[in-house]
Amino acid sequence: MKPTQDPHPKIDGIRVDIEALRRLSHECRPSNCSVRKSCCKTYEVIVDNGEMSDIIGAMPRAAHYAKGILQDGDLVDPFDDADDADACLTTHEDGMCIFAWRDRKGAILCSLHSAALDLGVDPYQTKPKTCTLWPLYLIEGDAPRLTVQEDAYAFACNKPATGIPVQLDPGVSEILDAVFGVAFREKVGRLIARK
Repeated sequence: MKPTQDPHPKIDGIRVDIEALRRLSHECRPSNCSVRKSCCKTYEVIVDNGEMSDIIGAMPRAAHYAKGILQDGDLVDPFDDADDADACLTTHEDGMCIFAWRDRKGAILCSLHSAALDLGVDPYQTKPKTCTLWPLYLIEGDAPRLTVQEDAYAFACNKPATGIPVQLDPGVSEILDAVFGVAFREKVGRLIARK
């Protein structure tokens, strides 16, 4: 009898939902956000103290895009207290993130991401980890578990991979590289290739 494999093997202390990651095809397409659901208008974004300082540093440039973060010539406080963390990003009355903005075509974009590109900085250094990780999701705990956000397929930028993939989707690989590093992504890739 063949022993059953752990459906969530540990990689660098994180339990990884290999099947969920393997089945996801992700391509960030803000042009679809004008007509469909947008991650910038759906989730509460929790930030820690380190992320807060990175966000504050990008705000003067981000204000060129998201006009709501500048009032009477001063930058607003973009953080609200959160029940279970340091803080969360403020949202507008319509639920849109304070840093979201619409381009001329109506696409919903992130002003932190846009500001980082203007400043020649990696956007993943200015955006909260929650945003960088999406549509993946890290369930906190003694052994955190990395999986796919349960409503991810309701968004135009995500779809199920076709067939039985033997490698990670490029969009998923980019997320893992940005959040966990290349070595972590390669370990995930090797597990997927073995399946």
